[in-house]
Parts: sequence; structure tokens; C-alpha cells
Amino acid sequence: MVEITRAALDRWGRDWAIGVTDIGGNLDILASLRGTHHLLLDLYDEPDEVERLTREITTLWLRYYDELCALIEPAGHGLLLGAAVAPRPGYMLQSDFAYMISPEMFDRYVLPDLEACCAAMDYAFYHLDGKGSLPTWIS
Repeated sequence: MVEITRAALDRWGRDWAIGVTDIGGNLDILASLRGTHHLLLDLYDEPDEVERLTREITTLWLRYYDELCALIEPAGHGLLLGAAVAPRPGYMLQSDFAYMISPEMFDRYVLPDLEACCAAMDYAFYHLDGKGSLPTWIS
């Protein structure tokens, strides 16, 4: 992604805002590595391990996000955030996996990630993944 971001900056960076690639949410990344079905079972069978892994993923997520922002910011056009442009670091946060879990699980596994990411950037918003995700926000 660093090489692709550099190539995009070389080609369009003088004229356009460039965005950080879709890194995904912590549980989305873990589901990609573990498999969705297995991760759903892990939430019940190994909740402490899932919590440990999500914290580790968040740490790595922030590292890679910072590296990509460090490439993009010097171009001086802001960062593309979906359909918006932010003058300083920002991101459209998400957790597509949250659609499949309870509000309590959201609070344990997703919310700490969102809080850490929001604390690390100036502009953040959350992509709510459909009406099925509303129970995680209404609880």
C-alpha cells in the first residue's frame, strides 16, 4: 500500500487529494485472517484472546495509518475521506463485522478501537454498516 500510495502521489498528488486506503476495522481484519465463522465462534470460546488480538491489530492499524498519512500530508491537499476532504489526518472508521455481534461485544471489542483511532486523528467519522448495526449504537 505504501508503494501504491507513492505512485498515486507521484501521478496525481500535485492536483488532487489522496486518501488512505481502506484498512478496515480491527474485527474486519481479524475476520479476514481467521475467517468470519471461526471468529464468531472465537468470541465465545476464546474471548480474551480475541480481545488481545484486537488490541494488537489496533496498534498496528495506527502505525500503518500514520505511515500512509506521513506520505500523503506533504502534498498539501488534505486527505480524502470517502466523499470529503480533511485538512489534517482523518479517516472513515468502520466495523462491518459489528453487524453480526451484540451491543455488549461491540463495547468490548470494537469501541476501544474506535476510541483509540479517534484520539489519533483530527477528523474521524464512523461508517454505520446498515440498519442491522443500529442495535450496537442504541444499547
